Amino acid sequence: MEMENFELTWQAPEFEYREKGIAWYWASIGVAVALLALAVWQRNFLLGVFIVLAEIMVMIWGNQEPRMIEFRLDGEGLTVANSKSYAYADVENFAIDNDTNEEWAEVVLSFKKRLRAPLKVIFSQEDREEVRTILSRFLVEVEHERSLVDALEKFIRF
Repeated sequence: MEMENFELTWQAPEFEYREKGIAWYWASIGVAVALLALAVWQRNFLLGVFIVLAEIMVMIWGNQEPRMIEFRLDGEGLTVANSKSYAYADVENFAIDNDTNEEWAEVVLSFKKRLRAPLKVIFSQEDREEVRTILSRFLVEVEHERSLVDALEKFIRF
């Protein structure tokens, strides 16, 4: 693979979909009803409206399956869906998450701007070493540390 002429393209889901059973929806409704009761008891009706809207969004987003997006990794950086580009100059480091499923792996790009959230990109397990090789030419690889939000997201299957 020449330094100037390398490119890796792939299609992957925009996020990791976790199957949810009927119990997940009932638990979500139960938590929302309990929070709504607390808001009414506190006479905080604005909070009550927020809880109802939030539960509607949780139901919609929880049922939504990911669409497939095209990614391209080349000498310039990462391009997502031919519309959004992330230059290597803006990225501080990368980590490859080893705690993923058998089909997909995940690379986490941490940006130099501290207030910017890390970008998680899903790719095929088959491309793991090629992604690592390309990114290692431009960025430092660090050990992936799961955050509390990652653990919570996995626990509630969202």
